[in-house]
Amino acid sequence: MPRLNFYQKKDAPHPLDNITSKKKQLLIINKLKAIEGYVLLSAIALGLLQIISLKLGSGINLKKIRYLRTYSSDYASEATMRTYLRRNLFFRFIESDALPIIRIIKSKQIDDFSLDDTQSSDIAA
Repeated sequence: MPRLNFYQKKDAPHPLDNITSKKKQLLIINKLKAIEGYVLLSAIALGLLQIISLKLGSGINLKKIRYLRTYSSDYASEATMRTYLRRNLFFRFIESDALPIIRIIKSKQIDDFSLDDTQSSDIAA
Protein backbone atom coordinates (compact mmCIF):
# COMPACT_ATOMS: atom_id res chain seq x y z
CA MET A 1 0.00 0.00 0.00
CA PRO A 2 1.34 3.45 -0.80
CA ARG A 3 2.27 5.72 2.06
CA LEU A 4 -0.39 8.12 3.22
CA ASN A 5 0.14 11.73 2.26
CA PHE A 6 -1.13 13.94 5.05
CA TYR A 7 -0.74 17.03 2.87
CA GLN A 8 -2.85 15.61 0.06
CA LYS A 9 -5.31 17.93 -1.64
CA LYS A 10 -9.03 17.33 -1.18
CA ASP A 11 -9.68 16.63 -4.85
CA ALA A 12 -6.80 14.10 -5.16
CA PRO A 13 -7.80 10.42 -5.52
CA HIS A 14 -7.73 8.15 -2.50
CA PRO A 15 -4.54 6.01 -2.31
CA LEU A 16 -6.65 2.85 -2.19
CA ASP A 17 -8.08 3.71 -5.61
CA ASN A 18 -4.65 3.13 -7.18
CA ILE A 19 -4.84 -0.55 -6.22
CA THR A 20 -6.94 -2.27 -8.86
CA SER A 21 -7.09 -5.79 -7.42
CA LYS A 22 -10.23 -6.23 -5.32
CA LYS A 23 -8.53 -8.97 -3.31
CA LYS A 24 -5.65 -6.69 -2.33
CA GLN A 25 -8.07 -3.88 -1.45
CA LEU A 26 -10.02 -6.27 0.77
CA LEU A 27 -6.81 -7.43 2.47
CA ILE A 28 -5.79 -3.84 3.18
CA ILE A 29 -9.22 -2.96 4.55
CA ASN A 30 -9.25 -6.08 6.74
CA LYS A 31 -5.77 -5.23 8.05
CA LEU A 32 -6.90 -1.72 8.96
CA LYS A 33 -9.99 -3.10 10.70
CA ALA A 34 -7.79 -5.50 12.69
CA ILE A 35 -5.50 -2.67 13.77
CA GLU A 36 -8.47 -0.52 14.78
CA GLY A 37 -9.95 -3.43 16.74
CA TYR A 38 -6.66 -4.00 18.56
CA VAL A 39 -6.39 -0.33 19.50
CA LEU A 40 -10.02 -0.30 20.68
CA LEU A 41 -9.55 -3.38 22.87
CA SER A 42 -6.31 -1.95 24.28
CA ALA A 43 -8.10 1.27 25.24
CA ILE A 44 -10.95 -0.70 26.84
CA ALA A 45 -8.49 -2.87 28.78
CA LEU A 46 -6.60 0.18 30.06
CA GLY A 47 -9.88 1.81 31.10
CA LEU A 48 -10.92 -1.34 32.97
CA LEU A 49 -7.55 -1.44 34.73
CA GLN A 50 -8.00 2.17 35.81
CA ILE A 51 -11.51 1.52 37.12
CA ILE A 52 -10.42 -1.63 38.95
CA SER A 53 -7.42 0.13 40.50
CA LEU A 54 -9.66 2.95 41.75
CA LYS A 55 -12.30 0.60 43.13
CA LEU A 56 -10.12 -2.17 44.57
CA GLY A 57 -6.67 -0.61 44.79
CA SER A 58 -7.04 0.74 48.30
CA GLY A 59 -7.96 -2.67 49.71
CA ILE A 60 -4.91 -4.49 48.36
CA ASN A 61 -1.63 -4.68 50.25
CA LEU A 62 0.71 -3.14 47.67
CA LYS A 63 3.88 -4.24 49.42
CA LYS A 64 3.15 -7.91 48.71
CA ILE A 65 2.46 -7.39 45.03
CA ARG A 66 5.64 -5.75 43.82
CA TYR A 67 8.46 -3.58 45.04
CA LEU A 68 7.79 0.14 44.86
CA ARG A 69 10.49 2.46 46.09
CA THR A 70 7.98 5.07 47.19
CA TYR A 71 4.23 4.84 47.62
CA SER A 72 2.78 8.05 46.22
CA SER A 73 -0.88 7.09 46.62
CA ASP A 74 -3.15 4.78 48.55
CA TYR A 75 -4.45 3.44 45.25
CA ALA A 76 -2.63 0.95 43.06
CA SER A 77 -1.34 2.08 39.68
CA GLU A 78 -2.38 0.38 36.44
CA ALA A 79 0.92 -1.51 36.33
CA THR A 80 0.54 -2.74 39.90
CA MET A 81 -3.07 -3.77 39.29
CA ARG A 82 -2.05 -5.56 36.08
CA THR A 83 0.61 -7.48 38.00
CA TYR A 84 -1.88 -8.39 40.72
CA LEU A 85 -4.52 -9.56 38.23
CA ARG A 86 -1.99 -11.50 36.18
CA ARG A 87 -0.85 -13.39 39.28
CA ASN A 88 -4.18 -13.90 41.04
CA LEU A 89 -7.11 -13.67 38.62
CA PHE A 90 -7.10 -17.27 37.47
CA PHE A 91 -6.80 -18.55 41.03
CA ARG A 92 -9.78 -16.40 42.07
CA PHE A 93 -11.83 -17.93 39.25
CA ILE A 94 -10.87 -21.46 40.27
CA GLU A 95 -11.86 -20.87 43.91
CA SER A 96 -15.51 -20.36 43.00
CA ASP A 97 -17.76 -22.18 40.56
CA ALA A 98 -19.84 -19.10 39.82
CA LEU A 99 -18.78 -18.93 36.17
CA PRO A 100 -20.09 -21.66 33.85
CA ILE A 101 -16.79 -21.82 31.96
CA ILE A 102 -14.96 -22.76 35.18
CA ARG A 103 -17.40 -25.62 35.78
CA ILE A 104 -16.82 -26.85 32.23
CA ILE A 105 -13.03 -26.67 32.60
CA LYS A 106 -13.15 -28.53 35.91
CA SER A 107 -15.42 -31.24 34.45
CA LYS A 108 -13.02 -31.81 31.52
CA GLN A 109 -9.86 -32.03 33.64
CA ILE A 110 -8.37 -35.46 34.24
CA ASP A 111 -7.79 -36.40 37.84
CA ASP A 112 -4.29 -37.91 37.88
CA PHE A 113 -4.96 -39.96 40.99
CA SER A 114 -7.96 -41.77 39.52
CA LEU A 115 -6.00 -43.35 36.66
CA ASP A 116 -5.16 -47.02 36.99
CA ASP A 117 -1.91 -48.59 35.75
CA THR A 118 -3.17 -49.42 32.24
CA GLN A 119 -4.35 -45.89 31.52
CA SER A 120 -1.21 -44.30 32.94
CA SER A 121 1.00 -46.58 30.82
CA ASP A 122 -0.99 -45.59 27.71
CA ILE A 123 -0.47 -41.92 28.47
CA ALA A 124 3.26 -42.41 29.08
CA ALA A 125 3.72 -44.20 25.75
